[in-house]
Amino acid sequence: MDKYLSPGTVLNSTDSGYYEIKKVTGEGSTSVAYEAEIRSDEGSLLDRVILKEYNPYFITERSDDGSLVCPENREDEFRAGRRRFLDAVRIQREMRLN
Repeated sequence: MDKYLSPGTVLNSTDSGYYEIKKVTGEGSTSVAYEAEIRSDEGSLLDRVILKEYNPYFITERSDDGSLVCPENREDEFRAGRRRFLDAVRIQREMRLN
């Protein structure tokens, strides 16, 4: 199974539509950045964005449904890393808004 989300993958619905993955734009040891489009429920393009996914490839594997799977013996490590990832995202958002 691929470690990335495939182009065309549809993610969580937004208030006005959904995200569609277009391509990988970058990766690090704990995350992957994707170019994505926000589309209306009718399929019209609303915006283009970069989405960053917490994906520590050295811990996780991607299941057939696209979700990340972590071995039980590494769940604490995964959760701690995800917490740091989300903290960094919050800080970046605050910096951008100020």
